[in-house]
Amino acid sequence: MENKKMKYYLRKSAFGLAAVSASVLVGVTTVSAQVTTRAQAAKLREEATQKISELEKTIDNKTQLDSVKKEIQNAVDRDKIQELSNQADQIVSAQAEKEALIKSEKKLADAWELEAAKDAALKELNQYGVSDYYKKLVNSAKTVAGVKKLQAQVVESAKKARVSEATDGLSGFLKSQTPAEDTIKSLELSEAKTLALREFDKYGVSDYYKKLVNSAKTVAGVKKLQAQVVESAK
Repeated sequence: MENKKMKYYLRKSAFGLAAVSASVLVGVTTVSAQVTTRAQAAKLREEATQKISELEKTIDNKTQLDSVKKEIQNAVDRDKIQELSNQADQIVSAQAEKEALIKSEKKLADAWELEAAKDAALKELNQYGVSDYYKKLVNSAKTVAGVKKLQAQVVESAKKARVSEATDGLSGFLKSQTPAEDTIKSLELSEAKTLALREFDKYGVSDYYKKLVNSAKTVAGVKKLQAQVVESAK
């Protein structure tokens, strides 16, 4: 009797263990064989695409990302979509670092070129004696193009000012010079006036006519007036 009970319990225990083992195996098999449904894949693709759309805003060159996005659109497996999403993260990180380095180098190069342009502009402005006002404008310029444009305008104005000053100076000099011909005419007029006034004194001519003689502009005018007045005085 005792042997029968023992066999019964052993048989029952064995059946229980077998049932448990089977359920465990079924569970494992279920997890391992888990598939991604179309709806799940569509949702995962949408989430991955949205994530990449946000990431790509941080970089300029999106060529590699575009390729990954195309692969995601065709992916149907959960793991593959995740793998591509991680790949997108790596691409953005590397590209952002590369672009930051390029921008930094360009910024340094632009700063050097700007300083060189300012030095050249100030040197030329000094040659023309340009005021400090324009030099300050040059120093405050933000771009090489801005410096060169201002430099060209100021130098052009300075050149015109120099030409104007030189022309005015030459004109004044020429005006101050009396040609030999004018000098001779002036001497002849002065001599004619002196002779006329002497003759007027001889005939007691009034000062009125003497003033007319002194205001005459030509020798012919003096002599004509002299003849008329003397004729009347005789």
